[in-house]
Amino acid sequence: MEDDRETQKHSGGTLRLFVDHDKCQGHGRCYISAPALFDADEEGFAIVRPGGVDGPLEAAAQSAVLNCPQAAIRLEGEDSA
Repeated sequence: MEDDRETQKHSGGTLRLFVDHDKCQGHGRCYISAPALFDADEEGFAIVRPGGVDGPLEAAAQSAVLNCPQAAIRLEGEDSA
């Protein structure tokens, strides 16, 4: 089943968190390890929660990026293009 989900963004503070739904396969590592930043949709794919990525959440976001087996998560600074 295909859908039109696009890259989702979680922004706040000085960093932006992106989930690429073309790459996400629903392993769940992100929303299990960083539930303040991620949740799962009705099919088990990662979605970003609204709010800021700063302070203690920054380390959780970086961990999610490193632990995603599909490399579907990206963390960028405000000045990134």
